[in-house]
Amino acid sequence: MPDATSFNDLIHAHPIYASMDAATIERLSSMLNEKVLPLTPYFYHSATFILFVLLWVTTLGISQALARIFGPRYSKLNFDQRRTTDIYVLNVILTTVAAGLQFAALSAFSMRFYSYHFNLLRLASMLVSANYCFELIYRPRMRLPMIAHHLLTLFLAMLSLSTLYKTKDPSIMLSGNMLMFLATLEQPTFLALFFYRLRFPRNFVKTWLQVSSFQTIITKSLAALGAVICWLKWQDKDRSGTATAYDALFWTSICGLYVTQWYGAIVTWRISKTIAERYVEHSTKSSTKEEAEAIDMPDIEVLNASSPGSPEESIAPYTSRRPSHSSRSSFNVKS
Repeated sequence: MPDATSFNDLIHAHPIYASMDAATIERLSSMLNEKVLPLTPYFYHSATFILFVLLWVTTLGISQALARIFGPRYSKLNFDQRRTTDIYVLNVILTTVAAGLQFAALSAFSMRFYSYHFNLLRLASMLVSANYCFELIYRPRMRLPMIAHHLLTLFLAMLSLSTLYKTKDPSIMLSGNMLMFLATLEQPTFLALFFYRLRFPRNFVKTWLQVSSFQTIITKSLAALGAVICWLKWQDKDRSGTATAYDALFWTSICGLYVTQWYGAIVTWRISKTIAERYVEHSTKSSTKEEAEAIDMPDIEVLNASSPGSPEESIAPYTSRRPSHSSRSSFNVKS
């Protein structure tokens, strides 16, 4: 338990301590003085490497399952599209688990901190970070806004954990929890793009795309607002060097993440509004089963513009595409 002087110093440095009882402060003092910290360079985290192996095995299983369930609709997609579809499923699984852990840790806002709050959020951060790193490796091509979103999230998670143990300010855990919801409440978007990729009924896909656009803006706005409130209430007065560095990345990241979320919502909405022109149904495009199976959906990241200046140009690729494995990976796209 800190002595009276250090206790007053804690309250002066971090106002959140004034809302806690003595038992909670004692637990925090023990938990935040661990010898092994997130920035310890010689700490070999075996679980991280095991997790990456599990992600790889899981993705292989997802690919096999989709091939069995959807048949030619999946197997006739090109290399990029198959891998992107695999990632949609993996994202739904991991972000759902991470979001559940975050919701379970929301009780920390009662100002009664327990070790399981830290454990839950550390695990959620690990799942999100590993998911993003694996996606950057597994997908052959990604748009720059998405790459920026992933990198900002990774840097913010790393700095938040390091700053938490460096400054011993538990409010960073609270604001970090809210910020992480920017990455873990996108299940409707992933499902909408999954349905779009695999040619689910057009009206069904259109509804999912539009609902996910609104859901993204609403939930991400609430999450960003919660993080800003935490910062204004407990972190604004800290002028230490570590806190200043954290504040700079905090505001840079929250603005960048929010902009990329709006970008994604706008792109998703545009797809829903023009889906009739892009979504070629079997009954109107093909006269035989074989022809129908050969029709492929437009790539979600590569939507060819019918004329210069059209909305589709806003989602043109920023990086090059890998060549497909065979000529069967080339499909007809209605322009």
